[in-house]
Amino acid sequence: MTLHWRFRRGRTLVVLLVMGFAAIAAGAGYATTQLTGIPDAQGVFHACVNNASGEVRLTARGDTCLTAWSSVSWSQTGPQGPAGPRGEQGASGPPGQPGPQGPPGAAGAGGSLGFAHVSADGTLDTSRSSSSVLAVTRTLVPGSTGCGGLCGFPVYCFDLNAQPKGIFATVENSVVDSPGPPMPGFPTKGILLVGVNATVQQNVAADWGCPATTKAAVIMAAGTAGAPFFAEFN
Repeated sequence: MTLHWRFRRGRTLVVLLVMGFAAIAAGAGYATTQLTGIPDAQGVFHACVNNASGEVRLTARGDTCLTAWSSVSWSQTGPQGPAGPRGEQGASGPPGQPGPQGPPGAAGAGGSLGFAHVSADGTLDTSRSSSSVLAVTRTLVPGSTGCGGLCGFPVYCFDLNAQPKGIFATVENSVVDSPGPPMPGFPTKGILLVGVNATVQQNVAADWGCPATTKAAVIMAAGTAGAPFFAEFN
């Protein structure tokens, strides 16, 4: 089977299908072959073009055109076209799930390392304390006890996630009722003077009776009952 494409000047392309033996094509102006592998494995068509008439005859890859015929080839798929215009932006997707809470950040230069609110019984009020304060332990300062249990003052030993360089502590409320029955012209309220000591020195905290891992300590000398207070670490 041989395919003939014939071009004539001033006329339209005529495609002829010629079936016959290979010998019939002999002397037709091109090498004869069985037209298998058209297009070839790479998708390329090969042909011979008559230089005078413009007739095009398909050939297999590797066939040789005879005199007065020129070899041509073209791709089955053709060249890649230019890129198309950019499409419109799609709709926004739904918001993602919140990520887990990250660890506490390091304290900034000169900023607060943490703060704590401690009840008089030595419990840590976590709702009013920063996460950097891990725990607080209450005990009585060695050597301050006696008087049948009526003497002694409490020390509060803090465990933090970092070693502070300074501490500030203040009693939360030292306003008390005046002792005895009210007297005309005299106040019924007074301020209890509370002795406050605070340290970030571990050797001082150890002398006050705190564990060796203590990062800071506060003494509230308001009797063995203690007093609620605030502490800030920096």
